[in-house]
Amino acid sequence: MALYDRRLATRISAGVDARLRLLALLRGQRLSQLLDQLLDRGMPSAGELADQLAAWQAGAAAAEQMVAHAARAGFSPDRIADNHSQIQAALVGHQARTPAEADWLAGWTETTAVRVESLRDLARQESHDGS
Repeated sequence: MALYDRRLATRISAGVDARLRLLALLRGQRLSQLLDQLLDRGMPSAGELADQLAAWQAGAAAAEQMVAHAARAGFSPDRIADNHSQIQAALVGHQARTPAEADWLAGWTETTAVRVESLRDLARQESHDGS
């Protein structure tokens, strides 16, 4: 019983920790074996993860190009963000979105948000330096 006295990690809730310990006892397995099995069943395969990453990276690359093009064209960070919101609303409204499209959109959305915020920081810095 001493092997099961500690929680696995601080981020696992007490209820989940207790269920894992009980299941390991019932099955007569080490906790590490049980976790391997449960995670293996619940996680995508390495190939699926690679596909998800590739789709996310493609969305991020598209965002990089879109933001850079808009910035070169003289659009303000707020206008770029507004355009992004309109495009995102149209993409999210697409009902038949596949997991790959969702991953692409996540990469595009996250990258756009980071790049727009960088442009805002740059504009604030330029405004501060100019005053």
